[in-house]
Amino acid sequence: MQKNKSARDKIRAATVGNKTIVKSKIMTIEGVDIEIFAPTLEQSQFIESKIEADEKDFTPRLLWTLIVLCKVPGTNERIFEEADYDTLMKKPAEGFIEKLYLGIRSLSTMDVVEEKKS
Repeated sequence: MQKNKSARDKIRAATVGNKTIVKSKIMTIEGVDIEIFAPTLEQSQFIESKIEADEKDFTPRLLWTLIVLCKVPGTNERIFEEADYDTLMKKPAEGFIEKLYLGIRSLSTMDVVEEKKS
């Protein structure tokens, strides 16, 4: 085994070879704890795949974000299921939906910027 790792090996070990730690925090909603997570690129891609290409309404993105990124604290178990989408659509935008979504947004430093069409 090489004693001196190449610069590339060191960079790879520090990035793709490193354990992925995703930012999360616990939020208390209506007296119960919910762990929310910053999205991974894979999760962001999944959320986007659930939205129609020409969708102008922000609601589907918001709801899929909650379905994917709200979990039972200390586990990887989603609180909301895909089947809950229609039920969540009937809930008021303010309240727990807004609080959870804003909490998730606060964990992520990346914003998707849409290219303006001329």
